[in-house]
Amino acid sequence: MHINFEAPSFNRLLEIRKKYRVKNLYSLESYLRKVDIVPPAMAIAQAAVESGWGRSRFIKEANNVFGHWTYNPSIGMMPENRDEGATHFIRIFKTIQDSISAYMLNLNRNRAYKEFQNKRFELRAQGLKPDGLELSQTMLNYSGIGHDYLGILKNVIEKNKLLEFDKKFYNKLNTK
Repeated sequence: MHINFEAPSFNRLLEIRKKYRVKNLYSLESYLRKVDIVPPAMAIAQAAVESGWGRSRFIKEANNVFGHWTYNPSIGMMPENRDEGATHFIRIFKTIQDSISAYMLNLNRNRAYKEFQNKRFELRAQGLKPDGLELSQTMLNYSGIGHDYLGILKNVIEKNKLLEFDKKFYNKLNTK
């Protein structure tokens, strides 16, 4: 695999290592598995599903696009129909951008999304661009509805032709 980039300073490497929970400071592969893009098609599909196409209370009152949970009541709001005995809250974000940033960081560093990280890395290693439809099928741990969630994401991506956003994104990257 050929990577063309300017090497970050040692201090920047330490910052990235901490932020993304990279275990091996000196392993380029470790960084490449964790620090990479989330395909637009997948992010848009998840945002649509998790926010009820922008109509949910969570996006309107908490700028929470992706259904993030927290167990800290000082930064969360009570779900209206939370199961008895459950202790989670819906995370409140100052801005929608904060919600998007948290989503991307979550996918890039959380062990629950290791399949996503590994599949994206494998695609890159093969010289392919990470595809939102293919990578959406690694999101089994994102929702409590399991495999049904994967089918919903696939349906949203296909019916709304969201892979076009992936193409535009990669074309824009290639022109810079």
